[in-house]
Amino acid sequence: MNMIEIVKDYVDNMLSEVQGRKALILDKETLKNIPAEKLTHLKAIFFCRCSEDIINKICIELQEPKFASYNLCNYYFAKLSIDFSNSLFNDKIQKLAESDIQNVVNQVQEVYADFSIINDDLFNLNIPSVIGMTEPLPKWTISDQQNFNRMIDALYSVVMASRSNPLIRFQARSEICFKLAEKLSAKLNDDEEFVARVSKNSPSTVLLLLDRREDPITPLLNQWTYQAMIHEILGINNNRVDMKSRVQNIPEDMKEVVISCEDDKFFRNIMYKNFGDVAEDIHNLVQSFLKNKQSQAQFTSIEDMQRIIENFPEFKQSERNTTKHFHILEELRKVVDGRKLYDLSEVEQDLVSGNENKAGHFKSVSDQINNAEISKMEKLRVSLIFCLRYENDEKVYKVKEMLKKQGLADSQVKIIDCIIEYAGKAKRGGDLFQNKDLFARGTKIFKSYFQEVQNVLLQHKPSLMTHLDNIYKGKLPGPEFPATKATDLKEKPQNVIVFMVGGTTYEEAKEVALTYNQQQIRVVLGGTCIHNMKSFIADVSQISLMKGPMQSFEIENP
Repeated sequence: MNMIEIVKDYVDNMLSEVQGRKALILDKETLKNIPAEKLTHLKAIFFCRCSEDIINKICIELQEPKFASYNLCNYYFAKLSIDFSNSLFNDKIQKLAESDIQNVVNQVQEVYADFSIINDDLFNLNIPSVIGMTEPLPKWTISDQQNFNRMIDALYSVVMASRSNPLIRFQARSEICFKLAEKLSAKLNDDEEFVARVSKNSPSTVLLLLDRREDPITPLLNQWTYQAMIHEILGINNNRVDMKSRVQNIPEDMKEVVISCEDDKFFRNIMYKNFGDVAEDIHNLVQSFLKNKQSQAQFTSIEDMQRIIENFPEFKQSERNTTKHFHILEELRKVVDGRKLYDLSEVEQDLVSGNENKAGHFKSVSDQINNAEISKMEKLRVSLIFCLRYENDEKVYKVKEMLKKQGLADSQVKIIDCIIEYAGKAKRGGDLFQNKDLFARGTKIFKSYFQEVQNVLLQHKPSLMTHLDNIYKGKLPGPEFPATKATDLKEKPQNVIVFMVGGTTYEEAKEVALTYNQQQIRVVLGGTCIHNMKSFIADVSQISLMKGPMQSFEIENP
């Protein structure tokens, strides 16, 4: 169940079915750039979502076609979606047919790829916020309903793409997870195409629906493995990292870099490694490149010159890759040193993984808040974690007052109230801080300057891993995680698809990949988005009834 390979197969089939020269039109952004001149020597392949906006743009294009022919490959025509009826689906087909005056459309086909792939086993929907869905259904806005429908469509697409007939299990305490499970189950059961597509020999699969509110800690923590650190400190958007705003005089081709485990084998090998090991690997990569560069400059014969010319594209790719990771590492190092993240992370990890020690924790958090070298964002981060752990204690008020004295705006301090309302003890089912067996790790110190990071900074383990371990052992409790149909809940599945309403994280993706990569069970993780601390608190802050906009947190360049 490799999500990248599934979508690659779809694209390969789309391209191979259309012979000759062709143009691939991908999404609404690409649709804006359809050329004004006619390109009748090309055949167009549209690969896009079946939204009203997209359909309207295609219809306009078909009325005055610029390409020789059109193949419309939609992510997914939602025949039975919540907001689409069969008649509306037929209306869309009818609308396309009526616009195709010149009969240039060869075919319209469904492609089940209505999700954004990040890693082999990680996908998201690029929905930055579903906070409105924490309200009762009558209070949902049109946007909330659209996002809900989008989740149903995407999960349907994932199920169809994986050719599985999943047992849907959901977090009983979460109303949104219950609604998703109910609607998706009804949709699959009523869909003749789903019944026809899934064979009796399909691998046993569990689709587990979780609510981000069950674990608000993981998105708040500083990260110490490569992919997660990049997202936490620099930000990853659709596998791209913006470097131009951080590095002065950076080469043009380095202003925005792609971070992809599919196209970058070096990144694939180090993406889950800790900061110290990554630094050593990148140092070795640079040394290897410099050695190779020196050998490329020396040739004594025509054969040597020919060899250099043949290897030149690979050499240039190696140069770009080396430069990319070197710049990223340098930026990470600057931020880690400039923001005192080693010391801060020790406090964070003790808060989430250590024994009950209210007085000691309060002193540690107070020291960080009152430290002039600590940024406002980091002061807020450690305060949020402390207040989630001791939410009913009078020291929460003292933490708020200290933050105000340190210059944080009232709107920023109110995020503490927002996160307790969003994911406080009353909203969580599990014991987020007291499960000590989750955090049994060693204290080995890594080598080299960068390897000052200790295992104590990697103690935290997301609560997701407890649920997956229980599934693997056939022990996921039925009352807490009921199923949409009667079955033996102790049966161990071959595949698990996890979907996190409210967003997942790269830390959770790392834990899933490292834990189940070599296991008999295959796990794929998805979420409405991929959070870092800034996106998470921006989402949670919307709960507040504040009239004014929340002030943004900018990470200063060291």
